[in-house]
Amino acid sequence: MKNDIKQMKSLNFFVNTCNAETYNTIKPSLQVPKKIETPLLSWDIHQENHYKNLEGLDKENDFKELKFYIDKYQWKNDLKTLIDSYKYDALVVTDLNKRILWVSKGFTKMTGYPRKKVVLNTPSFLQGELTEEKVKKRIAKKIQLKKPFKEVIINYKKDKSPYKCELYIIPLINDVTTHFMALERAV
Repeated sequence: MKNDIKQMKSLNFFVNTCNAETYNTIKPSLQVPKKIETPLLSWDIHQENHYKNLEGLDKENDFKELKFYIDKYQWKNDLKTLIDSYKYDALVVTDLNKRILWVSKGFTKMTGYPRKKVVLNTPSFLQGELTEEKVKKRIAKKIQLKKPFKEVIINYKKDKSPYKCELYIIPLINDVTTHFMALERAV
């Protein structure tokens, strides 16, 4: 084993110091040992797990930020379970007049708009030429019913590029509906 490692180091040194003509001559005879492939496969598994951990941390941070409003407005919804179980890119909380109270950091990643610029706006600032009027009317009617619903709408990023946005909107309730939360993801 030690001898194999010495030979590989010597070969690596030789290959790294030879000129292009010599390298092209010996290239067909160079083979990558199977043992070197394994770490790359395990890296893929590690990387996939790493991204899942990051997503979990993002959701945890979103909930920590949202907790301030949960406590302030005494919402009875089980938002922790909802956030943990639903796949989303951004969270948006609005008041009953549709003014944005809070957005998650994912909102900036998804739309390009900084958080500070969207507070007190209505989500309609994201709409544009390709946003269908009938979809906007459907959303408005469903919001009046104060029941959870899903809808897909075409919104626009800060750079004016359109994207399809799946909305999962739920009423936030203490004894009555006080706000709405949208779990949004680009589809």
